[in-house]
Amino acid sequence: MLIGVLKASKPVVKKLKAFEYLCEEEELDQQKIEALLEEYLFVKDLPDIRDKVRGAMLEKESLLVRNKSIPRIVAKLMDFVNTFIEGIAA
Repeated sequence: MLIGVLKASKPVVKKLKAFEYLCEEEELDQQKIEALLEEYLFVKDLPDIRDKVRGAMLEKESLLVRNKSIPRIVAKLMDFVNTFIEGIAA
């Protein structure tokens, strides 16, 4: 689980708060995002990441709104991985 990955690196409380904040701010299902990040960390590439992010959204948005929000969410997820899991500050 992602929680195990988080515990292996930087201070856990900061990471968990950042993860929870990200999911809350973007209205995402934490379990689905956790599964998405675990899969990404395992294969280091997800060609269907946009579809998985769309599936993790708690509130379904219109196509026009989604076209702007999904790339923003993907960028935030990659920043989270780089900062808290791989240890690279964005």
